[in-house]
Amino acid sequence: MNLASKKWLLCLAMCLTWLSLCGFEGLEVETTAGVGSLMDQLTGEDIEEFRILEEWEDRVIANIDDYVNVRAEANAESKVVGRLFKGDGGYILERAEGWTRIKSGNVEGYVSNDYLLFGTDAYERAQEELTLVATATTNGLRIRNEASTESKILKNVEKGTKLVVVSVEEPEEAPEEPEEELLEASGEAEIAVEPVEDGEAAAQTENGEEAAAQESGEEAEAMEAEAGNDAVLTAQAMSYTVPEEETQPAPDAAEWICVQYAEEKTGYVSAEYVTVQYELGEGMTIEEIKQKEAEEKREKLRQQLAAFKANGNEVVLLAALIQAEAGGQPYEGKVAVGAVVMNRVKSGRYPNSIADVIYAPGQFGPASNGALARYLGGPSASCMQAAQDAINGYTTIGTYTHFRRAGSDVGGDSIVIGSHVFY
Repeated sequence: MNLASKKWLLCLAMCLTWLSLCGFEGLEVETTAGVGSLMDQLTGEDIEEFRILEEWEDRVIANIDDYVNVRAEANAESKVVGRLFKGDGGYILERAEGWTRIKSGNVEGYVSNDYLLFGTDAYERAQEELTLVATATTNGLRIRNEASTESKILKNVEKGTKLVVVSVEEPEEAPEEPEEELLEASGEAEIAVEPVEDGEAAAQTENGEEAAAQESGEEAEAMEAEAGNDAVLTAQAMSYTVPEEETQPAPDAAEWICVQYAEEKTGYVSAEYVTVQYELGEGMTIEEIKQKEAEEKREKLRQQLAAFKANGNEVVLLAALIQAEAGGQPYEGKVAVGAVVMNRVKSGRYPNSIADVIYAPGQFGPASNGALARYLGGPSASCMQAAQDAINGYTTIGTYTHFRRAGSDVGGDSIVIGSHVFY
């Protein structure tokens, strides 16, 4: 039996169930028997397959290991407007030859069918890709270092921010009281049984028979009501629509939830201010991707700055920057780079420490691309000397606070030393 036939059988069964519930008289068809006969032809697997196809009729999931481009038009030469990453799902807006126009998150456009899964294939992949996510329900949600309101705040996030759940912290349960104490506290006492006279016994017997008859009648009514309820439940089960995502609210007993807020960085949020549910990922626009990458760079710089402040040496840090920026330049050029940093520290328009100046977002390329970290283990002797001289106040560029490659148009006064122009 093909899927279309199975659908007709299920629809017909639902109609017959509706007729039986409405109480139509004079029908030649025995609806109860008809429903049973039709339902016998459908297995549980058939109904489950029908449900999945209905749910995923207008949905897709990315069939990739990394990402696939979402394009403005249905061709490979069209502008890229966003990306779907591994595990991302979306909704079908339109089908074209070899392409599908989808919407996922804030990105909308065309994706080649070669990189998408549909129907039951999409459903099965979705069960593998679902991720438990905590979504902030308040602005300024605090991510803490430990599961305590007294713990250090690592970061604040806005309402709607989604964080991957690592674990749910359950509060310690109160110890159970011993069974003997519970019995003693329950206040149970022995009940004395008094003898009953013959007349009273007869009256009790008569009353007992009446009570039994009444109970029997109530049981009969309950059975009829139960039968009616079964029919209603049958109809409800057949018309049941599966939610778009499987949800799992934060357990009532949970106090804290451990989440990942950055690469290899975790913290704790109060379960009171998040909702927790299983979700598929969503695509991202090019603008959102750039914003995320910039935030990741800033977070990495913050981590490096925190690590340096914990046990770093500012002379070594400045020497490492000098080697990354001007390792092949003459000594005057090395001192000049160090002087740029020191001039910023003194200017009042920049942070007031060497580390804060160097790790400020978007200022020195080596701080964010990993080059600085490579030299922190041991800058050259000449760079160490240049750093110390700059810290001591020696400068070859006056009060200039910027530099670029020589030949760049910087406007105004400037000085060229080696391969750099300082201004």
